[in-house]
Amino acid sequence: MAGYDLSLAEDRLKVVEFAFVYPMAPHQRRHGPAGYKGYESYREWLRDDFSYRCVFSLIRETWIGRAASFDIDHFKPQSADPMLVCDYDNLLYLSHRTNLRKGKLSLPDPGEIALGQCLKVETSGDRIGEVTALNKDGDAIVATLRLNIEAEVDDRRKWL
Repeated sequence: MAGYDLSLAEDRLKVVEFAFVYPMAPHQRRHGPAGYKGYESYREWLRDDFSYRCVFSLIRETWIGRAASFDIDHFKPQSADPMLVCDYDNLLYLSHRTNLRKGKLSLPDPGEIALGQCLKVETSGDRIGEVTALNKDGDAIVATLRLNIEAEVDDRRKWL
Protein backbone atom coordinates (compact mmCIF):
# COMPACT_ATOMS: atom_id res chain seq x y z
CA MET A 1 0.00 0.00 0.00
CA ALA A 2 1.28 3.40 -0.93
CA GLY A 3 2.59 5.49 1.93
CA TYR A 4 3.21 2.57 4.29
CA ASP A 5 6.42 0.75 5.09
CA LEU A 6 5.20 -2.78 5.78
CA SER A 7 8.51 -3.66 7.41
CA LEU A 8 7.42 -1.41 10.31
CA ALA A 9 5.02 -2.91 12.86
CA GLU A 10 3.20 0.41 13.31
CA ASP A 11 2.49 0.71 9.57
CA ARG A 12 1.36 -2.94 9.35
CA LEU A 13 -1.12 -2.27 12.17
CA LYS A 14 -2.50 0.78 10.34
CA VAL A 15 -3.09 -1.31 7.22
CA VAL A 16 -4.87 -4.05 9.19
CA GLU A 17 -6.98 -1.52 11.10
CA PHE A 18 -8.02 -0.02 7.76
CA ALA A 19 -9.51 -3.40 6.81
CA PHE A 20 -11.95 -3.01 9.71
CA VAL A 21 -13.26 0.46 8.90
CA TYR A 22 -16.85 0.68 7.77
CA PRO A 23 -17.39 3.11 4.88
CA MET A 24 -18.52 6.66 5.73
CA ALA A 25 -20.78 6.77 2.67
CA PRO A 26 -23.49 4.39 1.46
CA HIS A 27 -22.16 1.46 -0.56
CA GLN A 28 -21.69 2.47 -4.19
CA ARG A 29 -21.76 -0.31 -6.73
CA ARG A 30 -19.19 -0.20 -9.51
CA HIS A 31 -21.05 -2.67 -11.70
CA GLY A 32 -24.61 -3.00 -12.90
CA PRO A 33 -24.95 -6.23 -14.84
CA ALA A 34 -28.40 -7.36 -15.88
CA GLY A 35 -30.17 -10.06 -17.79
CA TYR A 36 -28.97 -13.18 -16.01
CA LYS A 37 -31.58 -15.91 -15.50
CA GLY A 38 -30.25 -16.91 -12.06
CA TYR A 39 -28.85 -14.72 -9.30
CA GLU A 40 -25.85 -17.01 -8.79
CA SER A 41 -24.55 -15.73 -12.15
CA TYR A 42 -23.90 -12.38 -10.46
CA ARG A 43 -21.44 -13.85 -7.93
CA GLU A 44 -18.20 -12.63 -9.55
CA TRP A 45 -19.65 -9.14 -10.02
CA LEU A 46 -20.76 -9.03 -6.38
CA ARG A 47 -17.43 -10.31 -5.09
CA ASP A 48 -15.70 -7.39 -6.78
CA ASP A 49 -18.37 -4.83 -5.86
CA PHE A 50 -18.13 -5.75 -2.18
CA SER A 51 -14.30 -5.99 -2.19
CA TYR A 52 -14.32 -9.73 -1.48
CA ARG A 53 -15.74 -9.21 2.01
CA CYS A 54 -19.00 -9.36 3.90
CA VAL A 55 -20.66 -5.95 3.85
CA PHE A 56 -21.83 -6.29 7.48
CA SER A 57 -19.12 -8.29 9.31
CA LEU A 58 -16.17 -7.07 7.18
CA ILE A 59 -14.74 -10.60 7.14
CA ARG A 60 -12.76 -11.20 3.95
CA GLU A 61 -12.79 -14.28 1.75
CA THR A 62 -9.07 -14.81 2.13
CA TRP A 63 -9.38 -14.89 5.92
CA ILE A 64 -11.98 -17.64 5.87
CA GLY A 65 -10.08 -19.54 3.22
CA ARG A 66 -12.50 -19.76 0.33
CA ALA A 67 -15.22 -17.89 -1.52
CA ALA A 68 -17.60 -20.82 -0.94
CA SER A 69 -18.02 -19.51 2.62
CA PHE A 70 -19.90 -16.52 1.19
CA ASP A 71 -23.49 -16.24 0.03
CA ILE A 72 -25.50 -14.02 -2.24
CA ASP A 73 -28.21 -12.46 -0.11
CA HIS A 74 -31.43 -10.89 -1.31
CA PHE A 75 -31.68 -7.67 0.67
CA LYS A 76 -35.44 -7.77 0.15
CA PRO A 77 -36.24 -11.49 0.54
CA GLN A 78 -37.29 -13.44 -2.53
CA SER A 79 -40.53 -14.41 -0.81
CA ALA A 80 -41.39 -10.75 -0.14
CA ASP A 81 -40.72 -9.54 -3.69
CA PRO A 82 -40.18 -12.27 -6.31
CA MET A 83 -39.63 -9.59 -8.98
CA LEU A 84 -36.29 -8.71 -7.34
CA VAL A 85 -34.82 -12.23 -7.38
CA CYS A 86 -32.36 -11.34 -10.16
CA ASP A 87 -32.19 -7.59 -9.58
CA TYR A 88 -28.49 -6.84 -9.08
CA ASP A 89 -29.21 -3.85 -6.83
CA ASN A 90 -31.11 -6.12 -4.42
CA LEU A 91 -28.18 -8.53 -4.00
CA LEU A 92 -25.59 -8.35 -1.22
CA TYR A 93 -22.40 -10.33 -0.64
CA LEU A 94 -22.42 -11.80 2.88
CA SER A 95 -20.44 -14.38 4.78
CA HIS A 96 -22.43 -17.59 5.15
CA ARG A 97 -22.74 -17.09 8.92
CA THR A 98 -24.03 -13.55 8.49
CA ASN A 99 -26.50 -14.63 5.81
CA LEU A 100 -27.88 -17.39 8.05
CA ARG A 101 -28.48 -14.88 10.83
CA LYS A 102 -30.06 -12.31 8.53
CA GLY A 103 -32.45 -14.77 6.91
CA LYS A 104 -35.60 -12.91 5.90
CA LEU A 105 -35.14 -10.21 8.54
CA SER A 106 -35.15 -6.56 7.60
CA LEU A 107 -32.02 -4.46 8.16
CA PRO A 108 -30.90 -0.96 7.19
CA ASP A 109 -29.80 -0.98 3.54
CA PRO A 110 -26.01 -0.49 3.13
CA GLY A 111 -26.77 1.14 -0.22
CA GLU A 112 -28.88 3.78 1.52
CA ILE A 113 -26.99 4.43 4.77
CA ALA A 114 -23.31 4.81 5.62
CA LEU A 115 -22.37 1.83 7.78
CA GLY A 116 -19.44 3.87 9.13
CA GLN A 117 -21.94 6.18 10.80
CA CYS A 118 -23.66 3.17 12.38
CA LEU A 119 -20.86 0.75 13.28
CA LYS A 120 -17.26 0.83 14.48
CA VAL A 121 -14.87 -2.09 15.00
CA GLU A 122 -12.78 -1.63 18.14
CA THR A 123 -9.12 -1.99 17.16
CA SER A 124 -7.49 -1.64 20.57
CA GLY A 125 -8.15 -2.04 24.28
CA ASP A 126 -10.29 -4.56 26.13
CA ARG A 127 -12.97 -4.65 23.44
CA ILE A 128 -10.66 -5.27 20.47
CA GLY A 129 -12.55 -7.00 17.65
CA GLU A 130 -16.00 -6.07 18.95
CA VAL A 131 -18.41 -3.98 16.89
CA THR A 132 -19.80 -0.90 18.60
CA ALA A 133 -23.18 0.40 17.48
CA LEU A 134 -23.10 4.18 17.00
CA ASN A 135 -26.83 4.71 16.54
CA LYS A 136 -30.21 2.97 16.30
CA ASP A 137 -29.43 1.44 12.88
CA GLY A 138 -26.16 0.11 14.28
CA ASP A 139 -28.00 -1.39 17.27
CA ALA A 140 -30.33 -3.23 14.89
CA ILE A 141 -27.46 -4.57 12.76
CA VAL A 142 -25.32 -5.71 15.71
CA ALA A 143 -28.26 -7.37 17.49
CA THR A 144 -29.81 -9.02 14.42
CA LEU A 145 -26.57 -10.33 12.96
CA ARG A 146 -25.04 -11.09 16.37
CA LEU A 147 -21.80 -9.43 15.30
CA ASN A 148 -20.33 -9.67 18.80
CA ILE A 149 -20.70 -13.36 19.47
CA GLU A 150 -17.44 -15.05 20.39
CA ALA A 151 -16.77 -16.63 16.96
CA GLU A 152 -17.22 -13.31 15.14
CA VAL A 153 -15.07 -11.32 17.57
CA ASP A 154 -12.38 -14.03 17.54
CA ASP A 155 -12.25 -13.92 13.72
CA ARG A 156 -11.71 -10.16 13.78
CA ARG A 157 -9.14 -10.38 16.60
CA LYS A 158 -7.05 -12.81 14.52
CA TRP A 159 -6.39 -10.00 12.08
CA LEU A 160 -5.95 -7.08 14.49
